[in-house]
Amino acid sequence: MIGRAALEGKIIHLPDCLADPEYTFVEYQQVGKYRTDLGVPLLRDGIPIGVIALMRAEVKPFTEKEIELVETFAAQAAIAIENTRLLSELRESLQQQTATSEILEVISNSPTDSQPAFDAIVRSGLKLFPDAVVVVSLPDGDIVKICCYRRRGSG
Repeated sequence: MIGRAALEGKIIHLPDCLADPEYTFVEYQQVGKYRTDLGVPLLRDGIPIGVIALMRAEVKPFTEKEIELVETFAAQAAIAIENTRLLSELRESLQQQTATSEILEVISNSPTDSQPAFDAIVRSGLKLFPDAVVVVSLPDGDIVKICCYRRRGSG
């Protein structure tokens, strides 16, 4: 029922899951001891991103009012998920802009020495990618020289 609601993007209401020929999770039903199922998709732009599921131990179909209430909850949950995603994207964008600004400031303050810029790039890289090792390297003839290298906690 949850999978059907997620795949189809519509409400799935099984008044008695054991009477539904498409219901195949009988072993879960036996463990959970439920009979009536309701799955309401969480939709973002018409695309399912989750499901709110309710089950009853007895055969007792959900009323239209109950289904409408769960639809309201599903819409609110989808909004909350979208708001969280947008806020996360905004924070990430702000971090990237801050990192770029810090690097540009270092470059403008040391126009004759590239090492401070490399250091700032590596520091910013570690802020944005804390689980990474950040290396700035440049070609020097037939070899590549490491100009700056840091990993988290290496100073």
